[in-house]
Amino acid sequence: MSSGYKNAVRLIRTEMNFVNNSAAYDSMDECGITYYEFIAVLDNRTSKVCQSRDGEVYPMSEKSVGFNYPPLHPRCRSTVAPYIEGSGRLGSRIARINGKRLHVPETMKYKEFKQKYLTKSFKNDTLTLNKVESAPPATIYKSWQLKPTREVHGGVECTVRTSKEVLQGGLKVDSTVYETADGVKFIFPNDLDKSKQTMTIDLALEAWQAVPDHLRKYSQKKIVFRDIYNPAD
Repeated sequence: MSSGYKNAVRLIRTEMNFVNNSAAYDSMDECGITYYEFIAVLDNRTSKVCQSRDGEVYPMSEKSVGFNYPPLHPRCRSTVAPYIEGSGRLGSRIARINGKRLHVPETMKYKEFKQKYLTKSFKNDTLTLNKVESAPPATIYKSWQLKPTREVHGGVECTVRTSKEVLQGGLKVDSTVYETADGVKFIFPNDLDKSKQTMTIDLALEAWQAVPDHLRKYSQKKIVFRDIYNPAD
């Protein structure tokens, strides 16, 4: 399977997680829910940052995508659920061990699940696929080239700008920005290490086109491609 195809799949899965959780937030907000609970997947593939958030409860007003609201990283599988204090929790949740489904108490958090069910054979403490949480902080965009151009990539017409100053992880990085007609920006640092990040603007826009039109309103408006390699891709 080509790295370009896998990168396209990663983009779609991450965006779909964002769309689904954004819709969940809107539904909870319309129902007057004031708190939500972070829910990670109970298996040996869950990233450390999602493990640490599992079962945590946050005020709706403090929602922060990438910090306490999914997706927290590429291919994030975490979700959220409304939290109502005093409602009682007597049901179960599904866990996966060696490909098999297991029902555990609904109140069980990832830390307890890991201690009870995951053995050293999983090597979860050193699993390299969880390196994504060490990604640089969010990019701050300073200024743009005065004369953008119009180009077609992946069958999509977009406006192309070259940033003069992009502050990324404390460093100024020249980047190329591709903005679609619906206002979504795809950011590619010009010094991107292609051995680690093989996504191209054509593949990104082809993947973007696969997202249903009625779901795009929930999409992130800035998608940044960094030098992050995830062996799970």
